[in-house]
Amino acid sequence: MNSNKIAELEHRIIANRFEDVTLQIELCEKLYEIGEELHDETIMGKALFYNGETRFSSQQSEAEAYIKKSLELLKNSENYELLARANNLLGILAAEAEDLSVALDYYLTCFEIARTHQLEHIIGLCSCNIAGIFLLLESYEETIYYFHAGIEVYQKNIDHPYARRNIASTYCNIFICYFKLKKIDKL
Repeated sequence: MNSNKIAELEHRIIANRFEDVTLQIELCEKLYEIGEELHDETIMGKALFYNGETRFSSQQSEAEAYIKKSLELLKNSENYELLARANNLLGILAAEAEDLSVALDYYLTCFEIARTHQLEHIIGLCSCNIAGIFLLLESYEETIYYFHAGIEVYQKNIDHPYARRNIASTYCNIFICYFKLKKIDKL
């Protein structure tokens, strides 16, 4: 199979995201089979990631298994965006399971990958997830640090439809942190 057909299949997977779950899973399985035939762990890792992402909302235990397998296959690839996104999704799943230390570990790994490879949109997303964990842990200084990292990204991309809303929400959370630190007397 040539690289154009693989790229077309991956494009279909990305274009179909969250539209038709059954089709998405079929496309992911086809991409995985191609990766197996070619003995290409990167293609197999992408297929597993997309399969896990597809199952994320409705089949979380299956999603987690697929995404963890994708990390194993992608760790030696240079697909830093998928590596970061996989860690972020696993962080979300761990946070939902109230395993905050595991969630924080995944988020921090995501943040480091995104920062090292200048993946701005992922830095913004992940930094706010990290801040959320620190907020739950009542570590307000760390919370403020990561919220500010998110705000930096949102301000650079102010024309994004959600940027202003994210900035306002983030500043509200920072205000709460300052109140908890007793740097503000009244709410």
